[in-house]
Amino acid sequence: MACILDAVLIPLEQSLTAIEGFDGWMIGNAKLTCQGGLPSGAVSCPPPFLCRRTPKLAQIEARAVWPGGWATIRMMLIRPDQSQSGEAQENRTANFFAGQSHAHGKPFRISDEELTHFLEMVPDGNPIHRGDDAILPGMLIMNRLLDRIWNEIARPPETFHAEIRFRLPLHKNETWYLTVGREDDSRLAKRQNLPSAASSECFGKIHNGVGRQAVDLRLSLKRQSLPPAASSECFGK
Repeated sequence: MACILDAVLIPLEQSLTAIEGFDGWMIGNAKLTCQGGLPSGAVSCPPPFLCRRTPKLAQIEARAVWPGGWATIRMMLIRPDQSQSGEAQENRTANFFAGQSHAHGKPFRISDEELTHFLEMVPDGNPIHRGDDAILPGMLIMNRLLDRIWNEIARPPETFHAEIRFRLPLHKNETWYLTVGREDDSRLAKRQNLPSAASSECFGKIHNGVGRQAVDLRLSLKRQSLPPAASSECFGK
């Protein structure tokens, strides 16, 4: 099975490096839509688009196209509060892991070697992803979650839409816990007013083992076509 990291997310991340001025910023949430199946040939990425920017928030969008398919990703970037001391951040993380002795879920950990490999492939020059206390790139976390869902719950369909939200930063070599699952198709279809065979939904959660979430991902597996990528919020203007 083709790896979505190599086939789609890496080209998208490589294209996003063309937007400068965001060193130290982090991904708050991202929406990825892919149609046409995972590409078997070359992927082309037009220049990314900066949709909007404020002193603390920015929205950017990138697109990938290949024969018979396309993908778009729209990300909300957040500029961390520079007034918060390193000690305060450490205390917040320590409190988050409190009570882990009765953790539920499978361990989730990204090593220094895996992080280095990702940064070299992109390449990603954001300094927050380097050093002893490096923060993990959001795109790398998204790929790991999607890969776990593909392997344990559902094969990648021709069309899917993923939404991920980062509640807390994850650091390299930290051990978190991962839970993945699938929502019943009939319940989902009733909520979306669709035929039961039209769509299903999976989820992935990274948490501290006792219910407090750091990362949330919802994945819709659709069986109908979507509008062309050019009709997206930024590229269609």
